[in-house]
Amino acid sequence: MCLVFFALAVASLACACPALFARYYLFPMIQYYVFRDPICAQAPYSSPSSSFVESDLAGVWEAQYQPGLDTLHIRGDGSYKQVYVHDDYWRHYVYETTWDEWGLERLPDGIMRIHLRGGRYYLRGIGIGERDAFSTPCSTGTPRGSGEPCSATQPLVDPFTRELVVTPGELVLTVRVDSSGDLLLHHMFYSLEEGFLLSGCQSYQFRRVETS
Repeated sequence: MCLVFFALAVASLACACPALFARYYLFPMIQYYVFRDPICAQAPYSSPSSSFVESDLAGVWEAQYQPGLDTLHIRGDGSYKQVYVHDDYWRHYVYETTWDEWGLERLPDGIMRIHLRGGRYYLRGIGIGERDAFSTPCSTGTPRGSGEPCSATQPLVDPFTRELVVTPGELVLTVRVDSSGDLLLHHMFYSLEEGFLLSGCQSYQFRRVETS
């Protein structure tokens, strides 16, 4: 009976206001069933098992943006290097850290974050990366809005806890496990308005391409 009433409500909306029907029902359904990426549909993934140790992160990790390639060389001894290469028709840009320190933060609910000292957040482009993930200008008291230049630290957002994370002088990523059991390193969201994507989520993730 409930399904009948629901179907009648949807049909009534489609007849009474086709624009609202398309915006709030038809287009989301098409996006979900047609353009959904199976990898993205796994979000929010899961936390590593209790047997996880820091050395499990050792290896070479890559995240592909448009058009940049972000690479992390992580060693089991607590050192790492970041190499970001942006190469297109207009600009060739390379940023490479020295070998610096990384550490793992373990939260009580099983969430784990890797902190890479000196790392940069290039997901939103070169300018944001060079400004330590701060946009200019931005509103006082709100993450990365518009208004006067920032005079205080503006945090990123942990996608899995919705917690504001302050990241000056470091790159912070959340350690997750997909349905295949593979580890991934997930970027912080840039603002509270962001959510998990049904497609194109790979740019938010570092995936391991080489073990060591």
